[in-house]
Amino acid sequence: VNLSPKKIPTAAETVERTGDTMIKSKYAREIQEAVGIMADNFHICCMSELHMQELKQKSSFGLYGMLLEKECVREGKDGQEMTISHVMLMAAMCKRLMEEFPDDPVLCMEDYTILDEDPEFAVYCARLLNEYGLIKDCSPEDMYKWFRHAGSAYELEESPKRYWVLKPLDTSEDFRTSRQFCMQLSLIDDGRPVVSTVGAPFMEFDHASRIRESRNGSPLFFAVEGEGAWTQLMHIAREDNGVYSGTCELRGYPLKLNATKKIKRGHDQFYDYLGTNQLHLGIGSRVREDVFKDATRIANLLGSEYPKFEMNSGAIKYLWVARGEVDSAWWLDKGLFDPDKGSDKTADHSAGFLIAKEAGAAITDLSGDDIVWPGPVLMENRGMLVTDPERASIGALLKAVGESTITSTELYERRCEKRQEVSLMLKRVFENMYKFAETDEEKRGALKVMEAGKTMFENTGEMDEITLGVTRRETPILGHAVLEENPFGNNGGNVGSTSVETSSRAPTGPPPHGGPSRQARGRAWGESGPASLAAQQATHIVITDRTV
Repeated sequence: VNLSPKKIPTAAETVERTGDTMIKSKYAREIQEAVGIMADNFHICCMSELHMQELKQKSSFGLYGMLLEKECVREGKDGQEMTISHVMLMAAMCKRLMEEFPDDPVLCMEDYTILDEDPEFAVYCARLLNEYGLIKDCSPEDMYKWFRHAGSAYELEESPKRYWVLKPLDTSEDFRTSRQFCMQLSLIDDGRPVVSTVGAPFMEFDHASRIRESRNGSPLFFAVEGEGAWTQLMHIAREDNGVYSGTCELRGYPLKLNATKKIKRGHDQFYDYLGTNQLHLGIGSRVREDVFKDATRIANLLGSEYPKFEMNSGAIKYLWVARGEVDSAWWLDKGLFDPDKGSDKTADHSAGFLIAKEAGAAITDLSGDDIVWPGPVLMENRGMLVTDPERASIGALLKAVGESTITSTELYERRCEKRQEVSLMLKRVFENMYKFAETDEEKRGALKVMEAGKTMFENTGEMDEITLGVTRRETPILGHAVLEENPFGNNGGNVGSTSVETSSRAPTGPPPHGGPSRQARGRAWGESGPASLAAQQATHIVITDRTV
């Protein structure tokens, strides 16, 4: 029995253990540094999450609570939510990239100007990085420098030939609610992803060659174009109650991924006894009802009467396919009836895309086109299909998508017909509104509303666009009410005289704290995306003491 301590492999040794080809490839140095960065990310993520656990409201599920929101969460551009985990991971990754590849710009979709507008938050995050020993002698000035590097790709007038793409947490909601999330870093060179690393701290390490998953570790995935995709165990030391104990390290040897080799466990055999060959599928979480029906219809057309769905909104779905956990993964967030392209971001897909592709998965968009990487937004593609070609060929999948699109479009047109009926009814209400006015002022206001309403409802094309916009929207149609310190005013609790104003107007123009808006960043490097009418429409309602 060898009682000597185990030798912990370094990131470079991990890459070397994949064989001679990867270590001798064109991107050998890049993949070694990327694996090292992602290994460090596990520790930073666990430490920041541990800090937030101390501040959370003990009765809440997930990382929420008044003190936590005050200390550790900020709202950036266009309502983006940024936690201390976002900030600490972005700072650490950009620091390493600046040191190792100073000439490579960085593309990050997070708000890299947030520290400029909140110096106290910069001081707070720098202090945490110092106190936890994550970055030695870290200062707020260093944080500003690293964050500016996170947006360096946006400063360029033309698309760079080579640049790094990072996403610290995918998605923020999954991270805060203790669901599976991931951290992504990839290198794009000559218009395609060539190096990729993804870390999934809440996913159990597993592989088709194992008899059971590892509950003491999580997977780190990495891939190089033409050299295959691999998964490596990251051992995360936790106490008996599950609390992170401060140690995170690489263990063992990397295992090569093959999307056609499935992870099979005894409890999954239920689906083998059903009447048809059932598919195991990955789709987005919190999808609309019509999108879920589209997914079910596609599975039925592929011969799976009772498909089993796994739901996640991030790049985790790529990893499920790559390691043989699901048969296919789809990005159908907008519905099959919507033909618009350019809704997906490079930062959401590039890292997972390369890992799944190198594991042998077939990948196209919903139209059957190859994925093109022109800049921050995938302007030439609509959605994404990732599949194990032996379980669901890309040809059969595209055929099912085409047939399901016809049905989805027909159902959408029926919804528009229903909308037209409702519009006709509302038009009549508008035409008779002035009859119920009591004062001259109310009559004048009613006439103005009547004319505006008639004009809007008579424009059927605009109403169809509004219907489509409302179908796509992720926020309440009337917006979010502003919470007041005293919502009942000073009238002793008389709700009838309280004024509440809500608006769903989408922000336009550059944000007040400078830097490009999300729309502008999506059109960087000379690209222009389709105008979203839903973002231009505004609903403004004022409820006063006279409410109809």
